[in-house]
Amino acid sequence: MDRRDIDGLADTRAMIRWRSDDHYYLADLHQDLFGQWILLQAWGSLYSERGNLRRTPVDSKEAGLKRLRQIATRRKTRGYRLVDTTTSAPDPQGRSQ
Repeated sequence: MDRRDIDGLADTRAMIRWRSDDHYYLADLHQDLFGQWILLQAWGSLYSERGNLRRTPVDSKEAGLKRLRQIATRRKTRGYRLVDTTTSAPDPQGRSQ
């Protein structure tokens, strides 16, 4: 996943998952109910219950996308493989998805 892939993610949510032989990592950029952009990161072992979760407010979508690019670069250098990307666009009628 490169910069163009991350920059082209949807308006309201972008979730990216990576996996190594023994570990997983997930990054989820989304807006909360108050419009604040949140970067949620989860990581852990595939073979035990060890893991952690971090919720970090970011100043803007652009700041969150910049952080996602940094995370993607680090995951790649540490031998993780991209598993999945999920995006969602806003519903034209304002309903949650």
